[in-house]
Amino acid sequence: MKALPRLDQFLTYRLHQVNKLSDKDSAYAYLEQCGLLLSEGRCLAAIGAFAPLSVNALAQKANLTKGQASRSAQALVDRGLVSKSASKADGRGVVLTLTPQGKPLYR
Repeated sequence: MKALPRLDQFLTYRLHQVNKLSDKDSAYAYLEQCGLLLSEGRCLAAIGAFAPLSVNALAQKANLTKGQASRSAQALVDRGLVSKSASKADGRGVVLTLTPQGKPLYR
């Protein structure tokens, strides 16, 4: 009987390990350089690159759940880095854009 490969020989396992290391380094960089949590940094970057965004679109672009995107966007709004306004297309939705204070941090 042929031996099964070890877990660490699978590409998906290795990619997951690289992703974890990358997230750890990114989290450190966002906190040290911008004072932001990883999810907040991802949201700021996504809004800067793709604005205007709804919370659903933000979640997809930032690779976060809708709840994570919503909480992170609100934290950015509270810090004055992102503005939230009513969507013209959907009165119940919101649109997120960078504020003048958020643009330099995005850059």
